[in-house]
Formats: sequence, structure tokens, C-alpha cells
Amino acid sequence: MDHHCPWVNNCIGFGNYRYFFLTIFYITLGTLYGIMLLGPPFYGAMKIQFKEHGFKLLLKHKTGLLDLPPPWVMWRQARTTGIEPDDLLRMVVAVLLGAGLAMVVFLAYHVMYVFLGLTTLEHSISLSLMKKELEANPSDIRRIRRNRPINPFDHGWKRNFAQALGPSFLSLVLPIPIEPRAPLAPKRKCD
Repeated sequence: MDHHCPWVNNCIGFGNYRYFFLTIFYITLGTLYGIMLLGPPFYGAMKIQFKEHGFKLLLKHKTGLLDLPPPWVMWRQARTTGIEPDDLLRMVVAVLLGAGLAMVVFLAYHVMYVFLGLTTLEHSISLSLMKKELEANPSDIRRIRRNRPINPFDHGWKRNFAQALGPSFLSLVLPIPIEPRAPLAPKRKCD
């Protein structure tokens, strides 16, 4: 087991890491696609707002640059007359930008883990060991970086990629079921 993910409500490990990675990948693509689709209308709406009112942080609703109505007003509008299209556009783009940024960072970390042959747990343990060494000897940061714990499961980025995500790039982008390969044996023994 690598870790328990509250977002998919399951433990992530060797048998389901590929599906976890694909979930992150597709959510990231979806948020970026939504931002690209809604970007031009959002830009137009904000351009009109800036032309009419100038660059002010507090306008009609006093809620910041996007000038969204407070949640209780939007809830009332949703139940009665409907939310104004411009308000809905600004709200959805803000949510997509926040979620997209978080997912890009999350995906980048997991791409790094795949290429280095690490799990989230192994990376966390490695960082905590380096932190303890740094606290004990703060002036020796170069030695600590050089003497990082050895990862016996790192077989180079290509083999790590094939091990975690499948034998080809096509198997990565298509959500087809692929049995995980047998775990690679450590290339060197740990002491």
C-alpha cells in the first residue's frame, strides 16, 4: 500500500496506481479544457467590467475582483429567477482555475514519482529523514543532498513508466484495463 486517498476513498497501491494516475490526468485535462472553453467569454465579461468600472476590487456586491453575489443571494436566485449568466460564468471559471491549478501541481508530483520509481509514502519518508539530518547539521546541506536514501526500485524513467502505467503511451491515455506487470526486483540491496 502506498497511501489512502480520501478523494477516491480507497487505498492506492501497486494494483490500482495506474487508475489513480489516470483519474488525476483526466481531471486535469477536464479542468484545462473547461478553462480553454470558457476563457474567451470570461475575458470578454471581465473586459466589459473593467471598461465600465475600472480596476476596482470592490464593486456592487463587495466580494472582490470577480464581483460575485454572496452565496445566499446566488442560492435564492437559483431557486427563483435563475443565476445571472455572467455571475455563473465568473463563478465556474474561478472554480476551474482553482481546481485546475491544484490538479496540475498534483499531477506534476505524481509524474515525478513515476519517473523516479517512488511512492508517495517513500518520498515522504525520504524527506523526513533528510529534514532530521538537516536539523542535526544545518551547515552540511550539500552532503545531505548527495547522501539521499537510495531507491532500490528506480530502474530508469522508461522502465519505471512502463512498470507503473503500462507498456506504451497509448495504454496511458486510453482507459483500457491492463494488468499491472510483476514488480521489478530491486537493482541493488539496501543495507
